[in-house]
Amino acid sequence: MHWFDLKFHIKLDPAQFDADMPRENIRRVLVERVKQLYHEKEIEFPVTVAMSRFMDDKGAGGAIGQKYNREGCITGTCSASAKKAA
Repeated sequence: MHWFDLKFHIKLDPAQFDADMPRENIRRVLVERVKQLYHEKEIEFPVTVAMSRFMDDKGAGGAIGQKYNREGCITGTCSASAKKAA
């Protein structure tokens, strides 16, 4: 199961699989875990993009000044991301 962790960063407990378990059941468990991971990533990605866009450490255009654009986040991408995730 080490290869699965390296490829997908998903930890599996080897005890949940026994030697007599049919391959199709093992495959089903692995595919379900990957689908779950991708579902989580689809929710997290737009929020991460919005956070980096509207909560830049340097301010707009790299200038020193306003660090966070809360209004842009509320009216822009953050709102759209929240609606999509719901």
